[in-house]
Amino acid sequence: MKLGRWILVITLLAVAGLGFWFSVARWDDASKIASALSAMAGIAAVGVTVWAALRGTATSSKYTVKNSGNASSSSGDANTGVRGKADPAALSVKIRNSGDAESKDGNSNTGLHLGL
Repeated sequence: MKLGRWILVITLLAVAGLGFWFSVARWDDASKIASALSAMAGIAAVGVTVWAALRGTATSSKYTVKNSGNASSSSGDANTGVRGKADPAALSVKIRNSGDAESKDGNSNTGLHLGL
């Protein structure tokens, strides 16, 4: 099972356990615990939000082109690699055995073409 699913299962069990405990505990004890847990959850939510915002700014694209075969065109572009708009600094490309590209009235690409 992936880490994300484990986190969801653990969260579900924690919520179910606390819900059960709140239903059988004395009102004063449940109120104190609920207040403390709410404060900790609020602080954790702010921390996760800041972390996610900072992490979201540094995205990267990963492409792997392998054994893509041949491409030919008589009136357009032939492409057996990667083509698109991207910032080369944030792009990770692996190209192996991309095949032959042949075009009579267009562009041929067997590797990486950026700047569309």
